[in-house]
Amino acid sequence: MTPRPRLRYIELITGHQHDGPAWIAFANASKSGAQLYFNGKALKRVEGDRHIDTANGDVYWAAAVKKQGTNRHREGRGIISIEKSALPSYLRLVGFTELDTNHFVVIDDLPPTDASQFEAPAKPSADGEPAA
Repeated sequence: MTPRPRLRYIELITGHQHDGPAWIAFANASKSGAQLYFNGKALKRVEGDRHIDTANGDVYWAAAVKKQGTNRHREGRGIISIEKSALPSYLRLVGFTELDTNHFVVIDDLPPTDASQFEAPAKPSADGEPAA
């Protein structure tokens, strides 16, 4: 069973001081919840809401969307991109009727991430054949 996508606030931390690119988008989590699949990336949880891109080591903040509508760090700044398909869910969650365009921009949906591309290959069995 594929996990249901969850609405998440995701911000690139590496190279930025609370003003990195940020998104509100749907993302899938692994069964264990240890990895988040988003925008072609596998983000592995390392501590709390801090995640590391398994491909390049970039650090991301990935958390549930805050109901009061403030997701950036209090010292953070910059426009947050929100997926078009996430907009109705976001507005409903925060109780807004429209989006504050001073803080957000609506973008086309990001491409879905195929979690299977990040799975380790099956270990061969004792007879050298891949395990079933």
